[in-house]
Amino acid sequence: MRSASLPITKLMKEHIEYYPELFEYYPSNGIIEIYNCISRIDSDFESLLKICRFFAKQGSHCIILPKTLHHKSKEYHNIFGQLLESKYEGKCPDLLIDGVFYEHEGHISKNGRRAFRNMMNRGYAQSSRVIIDECGVTNSFILRSVSGKQKIGVKIDELWVLRQHEVELVYKSERQQINAAPVFNESSESLPQK
Repeated sequence: MRSASLPITKLMKEHIEYYPELFEYYPSNGIIEIYNCISRIDSDFESLLKICRFFAKQGSHCIILPKTLHHKSKEYHNIFGQLLESKYEGKCPDLLIDGVFYEHEGHISKNGRRAFRNMMNRGYAQSSRVIIDECGVTNSFILRSVSGKQKIGVKIDELWVLRQHEVELVYKSERQQINAAPVFNESSESLPQK
């Protein structure tokens, strides 16, 4: 299901503090919108944009969301209303892709396993769909870690890895693990048909 943003008029902008602005449009009908309060010099902005470009090229509607809003504010309810009365109430995931929240996690540690553990812990506290930066661990290590997290009750729907020039789906729920996940680089035109 595609979520469509309503056009925002000049009059509306005067009364709304936070609103998405069209950033890029793709021939595949993919759209990238960015909220007006997002700083384009944030440390993870380029990574978020790279992720959005990947999905938008596949025809998705991607929105980069504000980072910190108080969970009782009107803006939080307008932007993150789907999270109310859920495990993730009060959280601010980074992205909304086709109406589904995703969290991106980066790392600074040079220890790959520690970086991976930290990204998993922070990411799944925000959303059940996480995109992590590559940290040098193998896909089999990632899948074992996902299995261990699920055994202790962590809800994991999707896990993607953002590599230097590609985004790779490593795990997707529905009781199917993707051992040899297809890799789509930024120049891919469309996802393979099943």
